Amino acid sequence: MQGRSSRYREFIVRVVSRPADTTMTKTVQDQQEKTHTYDAFVYGKVEEPGLAVFDGAPPDQPSELRDLQLLGAEKIVVNWTAYRKYKSAFFRGENAASELLSRDEIFKEVSPGLKSLLNGEAITSRPLRIWWTSASPALVHLPWELLAYGGDGYAGGKFYFVRGLPP
Repeated sequence: MQGRSSRYREFIVRVVSRPADTTMTKTVQDQQEKTHTYDAFVYGKVEEPGLAVFDGAPPDQPSELRDLQLLGAEKIVVNWTAYRKYKSAFFRGENAASELLSRDEIFKEVSPGLKSLLNGEAITSRPLRIWWTSASPALVHLPWELLAYGGDGYAGGKFYFVRGLPP
């Protein structure tokens, strides 16, 4: 991406822990549920009309990442209780583990701007590629692909979800 043209409409989403402790524990149907809120900073080029309008980003984030400018900050709420339940069933080899893998259970909330980007609401004539990276090792193993491919979104060859950063 640096200095070269791409056939893709590219974005980077960088997920980081919020500076303040945003962990919540609440009781849902007689069970404790632990959630944590994360910031998702979106980088891209504003070159096509119809892109989602992102919230403003705090000044402590880099204004550019791999030649893409910071467009704004979004929010994701992760239900760690649901993820740990899925992971435990998976490691035990239970067939029911896939039934526990639910986009809406693990990712309790996704802010509208990020949701519209992942659901294909950005108007683009080129295929879309989203690079997904996180600043915390604890976030690496989450099934982020559920956000990208778990809802109504891009058709077949028009959408690519890639973990990591572009070269």
